Amino acid sequence: MSKGSYKAFANRLIQTLKDRGHTASRSPNGICTKTLAEFVGASEQICRRYLRGDALPDYEKIMRLTTQLQVNPGWLLFGDEGFTASKKNDIDEALLHYILKQSHHLYPTSQDSNDDYADFVLGLIREVRAIDASENNLLKIIDLAIGSIDSYNQRNKKHSQIA
Repeated sequence: MSKGSYKAFANRLIQTLKDRGHTASRSPNGICTKTLAEFVGASEQICRRYLRGDALPDYEKIMRLTTQLQVNPGWLLFGDEGFTASKKNDIDEALLHYILKQSHHLYPTSQDSNDDYADFVLGLIREVRAIDASENNLLKIIDLAIGSIDSYNQRNKKHSQIA
């Protein structure tokens, strides 16, 4: 995503927080950063970056935030105005194929059952079903989710090798 997209996200976030009454008179942008940090489950420092348009929250933080603010994740991230999926509870085979193709590396084949992988895919499908967004933006959301998990797995692997 481009820096302009980050700024547009920040503008939608700020306006939504203001509309919901989460303001602070001493803050430069008029938003209570502490409240945002509590909503997202992140530090105030990273939340300031979100508000400046310098960074985007990862998938889990977006889902927490949009649940708390009661807004559509597709709209908050990408500004999908008025998009309505024709079959909200169905998932397009192309999206399912994309999820499987992009996520298989997260759960390498092991001697154990691949229940973790199946649970992950089904969970992601449930999340994608609940988001009204264009297919292109759904792909971006899927990439955010997979990237977040991949990053988490890599950090855990490094820490386990050090210990």
